[in-house]
Amino acid sequence: MTTLVQVKVDKELKEEADKLFHALGLDTTTALRMFLKTAVREQKIPLNLTLNKSKQDPFYSKENIAEIKQRIEELDSGKVKPIIKSIEELEALQKEVMNA
Repeated sequence: MTTLVQVKVDKELKEEADKLFHALGLDTTTALRMFLKTAVREQKIPLNLTLNKSKQDPFYSKENIAEIKQRIEELDSGKVKPIIKSIEELEALQKEVMNA
């Protein structure tokens, strides 16, 4: 079950955030969902995504993003089949591994 969350923000802030998320390969909804899930899971405010080259997480390197895009294309084309088909399956696997 999902619920609608509405947040009032300055128009300029929204536009800047949209640009940032797009540059990171995300839409605003996905970025906010990631933020909320991470905050709940880690019980803290997660603030570590950056475009600042000196602080950038290696996950967002050009090489890694290219690799991710290639893997997505392989999935979309049917060349490979996913092992996990939903976020729920992934979360269940994560819980299983964390409790082992």
